[in-house]
Amino acid sequence: MIHINEEEQSFHLTNGKVSYVFRVMERTGILEQLYCGPAISDYESFTFLIEREIRPGNNLYMGSSLMSLEHIKQEYPVFGTTDFRYPALEIQYPTGDLISHFRYVGYRIEKGKTVTGALPGTFGNEEDVETLIVCLKDDYADLELELHYAIYANYPIITRQQKIINKDTQTVSIKRFASFSLDLPNENYDWVHLDGAWARENHLSRSSIQKGIQNISSTRGHSSHMHNPFFAVCSPQTCENSG
Repeated sequence: MIHINEEEQSFHLTNGKVSYVFRVMERTGILEQLYCGPAISDYESFTFLIEREIRPGNNLYMGSSLMSLEHIKQEYPVFGTTDFRYPALEIQYPTGDLISHFRYVGYRIEKGKTVTGALPGTFGNEEDVETLIVCLKDDYADLELELHYAIYANYPIITRQQKIINKDTQTVSIKRFASFSLDLPNENYDWVHLDGAWARENHLSRSSIQKGIQNISSTRGHSSHMHNPFFAVCSPQTCENSG
């Protein structure tokens, strides 16, 4: 279920129901998302999915008009370096600096998936699940970032999980560490989330996604009955039977 093009350094996760494709960008070593959706064929090359638009300013490299990270779909964006959207990962170093650059160094594949840590999680045996672990290394400290992608054989499901490893002697402060980051191909989506109160939990709330930040949270110290830590993004036509 995990197909890897070593020459182009692209990754395709598919089980005949769903496909997820990303690659390692040239020069930067940053992971670029190419496709997420219904299953597609495993092409010899996925370069036809690369999206670029000339940007006169805000480019990572001098002389290039195609390297504005703010306009490139990234697997796990960090703060700064021409991307000024809210990042998935933000680290403060002992010097106070907040700029990171996590560069691809390798991968490994594991059969099955187990639950690690105290939080709930999905799991499966070796026949049900394959897990791709992509390893990234920070340019500015001895930090490693592992991105875990688990794909299930019998369901249109891919799960994401991140792990950061500090091999340095210095302590760093993690300001933000998101479960995942996903760029969607258009602006026409609804989002569904659950709120409520004691003895009447999980009421359905649905509205269109607007420009800017939409947020669900709880200040009670746990998720509680007030706001469940769940949301779904769907097309406006999605209903109980289709979508």
